[in-house]
Amino acid sequence: MKQMRTTLLEFLYWMCIFFCVLSPAHAETTQEIAQKALSSTVLLLMEDADGQLFALGSGFLIGDGMIASNYHVIEDAASGYAKLFDKETRYSIEGVVAADADHDLVLLKVSGIDSQALPLGNSDTVQVGDPIYVVGNPKGLEGTFSNGIVSGVRNKSSWRKNPNQGPNADEQTRCGPFRTGYA
Repeated sequence: MKQMRTTLLEFLYWMCIFFCVLSPAHAETTQEIAQKALSSTVLLLMEDADGQLFALGSGFLIGDGMIASNYHVIEDAASGYAKLFDKETRYSIEGVVAADADHDLVLLKVSGIDSQALPLGNSDTVQVGDPIYVVGNPKGLEGTFSNGIVSGVRNKSSWRKNPNQGPNADEQTRCGPFRTGYA
């Protein structure tokens, strides 16, 4: 059975699955941002062929029954399910819609999940110094939320495979993928 990952990078991944950039024009309160982001955040629980839990991860809703996450969360899993923050219902992962192992990204399909998706935004507008909020489920601790700033921005052609990825978002909590530390 594959053991859960315990590296510092993985811990940072769990903490950095959501980056919500707050724009000064029409700014929401921190509590409003947290409420929106947490309602669209899922805990992913992946199982091996024997039904034993072997990996945890975070994801976020991007459309009707569509969850964005990191490929390494589902890699080698036989099955899994998603759970919304502060809810008991488990939603079976029906399949992989799209995957990019090189960039550690995956889109998953679930049915029956009733929560609002985070609209995708434009990561090209992110600038060094922008405030960000981080939402996730580190090591299965559901619903963590903290703040910081964008510390650096690189173009997409300079990305390397790195398990630390997350979405960024503007004042309307629209998300767009970028790499942690690479914005």
